[in-house]
Amino acid sequence: MSSTWSLVTTVKAPDELIERFIHHYINLGVSKMYIFLDSPDDQDIYNKVNDDRVVFLLCDDNFWKFREHFHPLRYKKGERPDYVEYRQYHNLLHASSICETEWLLNVDIDELLFPMSNIEEELSYIPGNVFSALIRPLEAVYLNKEPESLINTFDTRYFKSRRKIDYDFWNEIYPDEGLKHKSGFFGHVTGKSFIRTSEDIFRPSCHLPVPMNENFSHGFVMNSMFVLHFEAMTRPLFVQKMINRAGKVYNTPFLDEASKIRIKYLTDRYAKSGEESLHDAYLKMHVFDENKMSKCLEAGFVVNIDDREFINKNVTNSHGDIMAYSVREDMVRAVDEAVLDNASFIPIRITANYDSSECFISFIQSGKASFVCSDRDGVPRKSKGNVAQIFGLNKDKNGLVSIKFDFKHDEKRNPQFLTANRSGAVAFSKEVAKDWERFSVN
Repeated sequence: MSSTWSLVTTVKAPDELIERFIHHYINLGVSKMYIFLDSPDDQDIYNKVNDDRVVFLLCDDNFWKFREHFHPLRYKKGERPDYVEYRQYHNLLHASSICETEWLLNVDIDELLFPMSNIEEELSYIPGNVFSALIRPLEAVYLNKEPESLINTFDTRYFKSRRKIDYDFWNEIYPDEGLKHKSGFFGHVTGKSFIRTSEDIFRPSCHLPVPMNENFSHGFVMNSMFVLHFEAMTRPLFVQKMINRAGKVYNTPFLDEASKIRIKYLTDRYAKSGEESLHDAYLKMHVFDENKMSKCLEAGFVVNIDDREFINKNVTNSHGDIMAYSVREDMVRAVDEAVLDNASFIPIRITANYDSSECFISFIQSGKASFVCSDRDGVPRKSKGNVAQIFGLNKDKNGLVSIKFDFKHDEKRNPQFLTANRSGAVAFSKEVAKDWERFSVN
């Protein structure tokens, strides 16, 4: 299989939103879309979409009664799960079992993939011992006025970013203590994953499925794309969503603590002051005036996606040198940006899993990914195969990372941090991470 990709989504939404979603992903080159219609009343969409790449599955009573049951699921066969997450888990496993592409992306209807480069190429760069690639979210906000219609929801170019975490900053933006946030975010902060369909899933998840094969690493963040999360949608939809939650129409027990506190606060306000309180909350949460937007942009907590400069292009050390693979020397060096015009030096990438504090190092040569490993002396060199060496990774409060190699075959040697000295030499040779051992990544 080539590095083609499909997607799966579980949907309960207006037809125009589903059509907008389909149009976006068709334009991105998706091979197949498995759209599970969570409401039996959503059959009209069948007649509006005529494309072989789109597969609709109606989740009616017969679907749940006769569907295939997958062993990782935690509910009885033949029953419709009460929890929407459990239905999503089933649909992920179902899609994975019939998917013919190498990769499968699980996203919601209010999430649009935003690639900075070719998706299939980026997927081909993932090492053979990595099960999944994680796409971080950016959360939509609006300048001066709310979207006029559902489709206008997607017109904004401004998105909150959690590349830097600062609760104090966001508490100034959201001074109402009841509007509990996660460093500015109201939606999920983990992201969504591309998974390998060739591998069994041990534990399904909407965000980070775990592979059955323990030799596979998973959840490494792809810096070349984002998931644009239109968490609030329009004001009427936001208000109705809160009213439904007040009436417990939606059963979503897996919400994080901040969301539970915020939703209780909003539903309590609704019970006390009526629907107008929810309209006011929407505007406070999701619409910024020019002063507030400028403050967030300047501080780097909101990005304009038309400005590609919000993504770092290269890995640099704390002194501004760029980390690059030297073709002639077969090792990683710290070099001045000017030498990158020379084909002898190729910028490296650091791809991280911040939850497990791991990373791998790679570079792109002649359209193919090569991976960096450490030799017995701690010198980072080019690996021969398609399997990446996994390094330890620490991230400080300023977003800088230090990379550690555990010399497992040398019991007398402690783990060493990657360092780049003034001459440009790079090696795993320091037991303590100081300035020379910290790097800026995407």
